[in-house]
Amino acid sequence: MQPKPSNTVMFFQSEQDQAAIQERVKNLNDPYRKKLGFPCLVNVKLLNLAKAHNQVSKSDQNNKTFIWVACGDSTAKLISINLNPSYNTPEDFIHSKFLVKTLKGHSGPVTCVAPISNSGNSSQDFVLTASWDKSIRLWDVSTTQLLGIYTGHSDFVKTIFVPKDSQYFFSGSSDKSIKKWSLPTGMSDNSNPDFSCLQTSKEHTRAVECLTCSPDQLVLFSGSSDTTVLSWNAKTSKLLAFSDFMDLSQQNSSVNSDDFWKVSCKSNVFDISATQSSIWTASADKSVCEWNLSTGEKESEFIHSQVIKSLLVVLEKGLVFTGSREGIIKIWDTTSGECIKEIQAHVDSIESFIIIQGKVLSASLDGSVRLWDINDILNHDGYLYEPVIKGCSKDSDSELVLANTENASSKSYSLLTAEESKELESLLDELED
Repeated sequence: MQPKPSNTVMFFQSEQDQAAIQERVKNLNDPYRKKLGFPCLVNVKLLNLAKAHNQVSKSDQNNKTFIWVACGDSTAKLISINLNPSYNTPEDFIHSKFLVKTLKGHSGPVTCVAPISNSGNSSQDFVLTASWDKSIRLWDVSTTQLLGIYTGHSDFVKTIFVPKDSQYFFSGSSDKSIKKWSLPTGMSDNSNPDFSCLQTSKEHTRAVECLTCSPDQLVLFSGSSDTTVLSWNAKTSKLLAFSDFMDLSQQNSSVNSDDFWKVSCKSNVFDISATQSSIWTASADKSVCEWNLSTGEKESEFIHSQVIKSLLVVLEKGLVFTGSREGIIKIWDTTSGECIKEIQAHVDSIESFIIIQGKVLSASLDGSVRLWDINDILNHDGYLYEPVIKGCSKDSDSELVLANTENASSKSYSLLTAEESKELESLLDELED
């Protein structure tokens, strides 16, 4: 059991901090919040989500699919998710058998998971994991065997990205660099895969937080805590000038400059998403912005009251999902620029989104993965998404809410181990810089 925080600890907490702790404990014990979004409780901090590939990603007869989660306990876990649950079916809230596989070997929190599509050898399924231990590891999914370790970064590896149908992948780190690595074409007793770094690029001045590619996979984008998004030739790893970017992406633009193509936000860039004509950014300045690829100019800005850690662009619906540090999901209409829905989804920072078959999955530092049906949300009356949950009243008072700040702080601290608390504090301190 964790020791109760001392009066000295509480003395250094502001009234706002103590109120936030108390509110978090209240939400953790709220019977309604415990069921909203059909939570899959992994019970460790979750830093990233990814769809599983090949045979493990195919839905089974029970409408389940499989996803990877990157965990703060130094593991990556493969879990099963029911894509068609019902708030009227109590059994849909029981997740005792969701864990399928666990990958163990890292010595620090796993920040990112990237499955590898291996069309050349359907009998093998690979996945990459990145960690605070400065390494990237390659695993055989079927056996959970470690196949190799990519080393070369001198600080936390924060993100990895694998272009479609590629023989290489990219990683971004707190050491300010982006590295390019080769992928194995197949693994056998006689194979000798290359785990050395192919190229290193170091144009950012602070940590590289996120990576993504243009839909045609020709341009790599990198977002950094130095407030910028840069673009690179995905094949050559060359930093693109504006004129080079236009040629490579086949964009029409009146801008012709030898200056580097760059987007500059007001604060740390935590997440990015690229479409055919835009790049979207989520940042610590409490905004999500859309930037025109042809001009580099800001086209849309969605202002929040909280720091935004993650975003998901649902292009076919004209929607953007945003996830805040306080666990709030907001859904924005890209045409009107209006926030049309809000969900009190999690009780801690939302770190990652993915979408599968019209269902959005969110992962949080509160240790849960939650599922959101886009059509159900859009059809729900009112701004706040508060569906009726069988046997659970939204307005009922929780008897478990603690009455005073000291007890609330004690209960809140007991939710994390000492090591997890230290990791979380370190993560938040870094994000505040």
